[in-house]
Amino acid sequence: LMEAHPCEKESFIDKVWRYVNEIDFVAQKKMEKFIQYSQIFVCLVSFAISYHFQSFQICILIQLGWALLLAAFTLFGCPWLKTNELKWLPAEVPEEYQLEEEDDKKKA
Repeated sequence: LMEAHPCEKESFIDKVWRYVNEIDFVAQKKMEKFIQYSQIFVCLVSFAISYHFQSFQICILIQLGWALLLAAFTLFGCPWLKTNELKWLPAEVPEEYQLEEEDDKKKA
């Protein structure tokens, strides 16, 4: 079994980036719906509150605050968003490379 070239190996930074950045497709769909529905709900609530206080600024501040809160919780791939890990298939090695490995085995 050939060892990967050092530039192709997964480094610590790659592992951290994958942990922070990746979520599975099921969680992505759930979060997308949650974000859409929660934004609509917050828009309606903030409009009602700002209408009551007669201040459009309150409406904007509530929506901005909610958007920042959503970004803090959904921008990075949190552990609760990784419930359905991907199952990668083994890589298919082209025939030209397989022949070289078989030739090496025959010589040995």
